[in-house]
Order: sequence, then C-alpha cells, then structure tokens
Amino acid sequence: MVVAEDIYSLINYFSFIRWAFIGFTVAAIPYGRWKYPDLNRPFKVPLVLPIIFIAACMFVVGVSLYSAPVDCGIGLALTVAGVPVYYAGVWWQNKPMWVNNAIDNFTVAMQKLLMVVPQEKSTEEILKEDEAT
Repeated sequence: MVVAEDIYSLINYFSFIRWAFIGFTVAAIPYGRWKYPDLNRPFKVPLVLPIIFIAACMFVVGVSLYSAPVDCGIGLALTVAGVPVYYAGVWWQNKPMWVNNAIDNFTVAMQKLLMVVPQEKSTEEILKEDEAT
C-alpha cells in the first residue's frame, strides 16, 4: 500500500504519470491520421485540438518534473512495478493450474473484501441484446 504524509503527496505521485499517459493516448489521434489515412472514422477532430492538448499535457508533465521530481520518480516506480504483474497475470498464456487457481482465489478474496459483485451478464450477451433491439 502507498503510504503518504498527506493526500497532496499521493496526488503528486500519480498525477504526473496520469497526464503522461493521457498525452500518449491523445497522441494516437494524429498518429492514426498519418499511419492510416484511409481508415473510416465515425467523426473527425481537427488536428489542431489534439496537438494543443498534447502540448498542454507535456507542459503539465514538465512542470511536475521540475517542481516535484522525487514524487514523479515515486509515481513512475509504482507504475513500473505493475509490469511484472501484467506479464504474470495477462501475458503468460500457458500458466500451470496452481497459478490459475491462485489468481482465481485471490480475485474472489478481493471481491469479498471490497464488496465487489461480478457482472451478471457477459459483455457479449449485452451486445447481442443491443443488436436485437
């Protein structure tokens, strides 16, 4: 668990990485226009809007790095710490049965602890119902 002296430190830890990822996500718009120009798009955004937004994100990230480099480093370290969890839980397809059982048991325990109810219908069932109507 992340322990911080106050809520502002905790916000600083993750706001830097949050704005960086938001900027990376919005950068997909001009990249997609350049890489796949003939792709059908439901709506087009003028390219000046994502470029201005990316510049604003870069400004926020830069100011965060300048004003609180230690907090940014802690946030980056916490984010990078999730990479092994991704590889162990998602990317690794042929896991032994005991690993799958451990992951399932951990999931159920966390659902009970946090009082989370699983979805009653799968996403596919919901989409099929929407298509039928």
